Amino acid sequence: MVLFIYRLLSLPASGVLFFIQRKWIREKKEDPQRAKERWGKTSANRSPDHKLVWFHAASVGESVALLDVIRKLLEENSDWRVLVTSLTRTSAKVMVESLPEGAVHQMIPFEHKPSIRRFLAHWKPDLVVWTESDIWPLILSEIHRSEIPAVMINGVISERSYTRMKRFKGSIGKLLSPFETALIKDEEALARYRSLGLAEGNLHCVGSLKEAAVMDPAASSVFDEVQAAIGDRPVWLAGSTHPDEFSQIVAAHKALLKTHPDILLIHAPRHPEDAALCIQSTIDEKWEIAQRSLGELPTATCEVFLADTIGEMGLWHRLSPISFIGGSLSADRGHNPFEAAALDSAIIYGWSVEHFKEAYQRYHAAGAAIQVSDAAGLAENVRKLLAPDYRRSFTSAAQKVRLEGAVAFTKTYDFLQQRLDRFDEP
Repeated sequence: MVLFIYRLLSLPASGVLFFIQRKWIREKKEDPQRAKERWGKTSANRSPDHKLVWFHAASVGESVALLDVIRKLLEENSDWRVLVTSLTRTSAKVMVESLPEGAVHQMIPFEHKPSIRRFLAHWKPDLVVWTESDIWPLILSEIHRSEIPAVMINGVISERSYTRMKRFKGSIGKLLSPFETALIKDEEALARYRSLGLAEGNLHCVGSLKEAAVMDPAASSVFDEVQAAIGDRPVWLAGSTHPDEFSQIVAAHKALLKTHPDILLIHAPRHPEDAALCIQSTIDEKWEIAQRSLGELPTATCEVFLADTIGEMGLWHRLSPISFIGGSLSADRGHNPFEAAALDSAIIYGWSVEHFKEAYQRYHAAGAAIQVSDAAGLAENVRKLLAPDYRRSFTSAAQKVRLEGAVAFTKTYDFLQQRLDRFDEP
């Protein structure tokens, strides 16, 4: 009944979606050059000589986690091509720059039946691979109606999402039922999916694909240029931060400057469009700020390097031996520590990590990450981690934890390869 009402409400949605999209374009949340893709229209061609697997990932982190799987699948399967869809402008830019030959990126169509059917009619995917918990009822229903095989990988479901979904358990169960197999991140998520209706035999706990992903830092020439500008100054990173954390980042850096007057903060907000808010948060300090999006480099007297660009977080982790993982001192429930761990940057995180609770528990228990509760704790632990030997104990432990979790890549790839092989069976 809930799905029926949802479908009815979506019927007159074209006009509403048009105005919403115009608003997003004005706010630079959507690329006007790619707006038609949200309506299922494209100038990209589907190769008639190859089978096609469609991967969907909501945003940057989910998309990047797929890259190594996609690369290996294409290397091993010359008769297949790959389509990747995502929702955000940031993820689209990263995918266009990073996908290998044989793969193409498109924006996910709106929850609008004509657009979805237009999309499916053009691309005709042979297999759908859905990631995490980006549930779109009309899209999933149309995949099922079209009898396209579908699997889920890197399945996660937060406590908040689960609480909301439980109220519509019957409808959610129907939406999830087309997934013939689901590879789930951890046992807690597996239990939630089971409760929502995914069959026990279809569920497999394999770990987080994000943890297994091999990160792609920036080109060495860019690294060398920024590193030369920084010199031998002490550096720390506040990465993937949100506006309600900015004041705490400023307070922590102010405290650090009292004991280390030459320390540099690389501040990389989660959303580059928040750069103005980052600058505003420092206005009382009268700090000198260099801004990456303007092509500036940090000078010897610069207190903050504002890394307000897309797809360069690997660069900032490489340059910073200490990383505070944003979203964890706010209500945003945290971001993953895997990239910092992979690039030997000591991990500090806050109290709000629901999205990656299990991972942070493992890292903390192994002595691979430090939890703080406020700006004072953040400054104190950055100060301690400036000592190389002390810091090395955390980065070494983090590498061990991450490698233990990297089995998720092998399990996910092997499963997908076996699923592709079934298309060749008589």
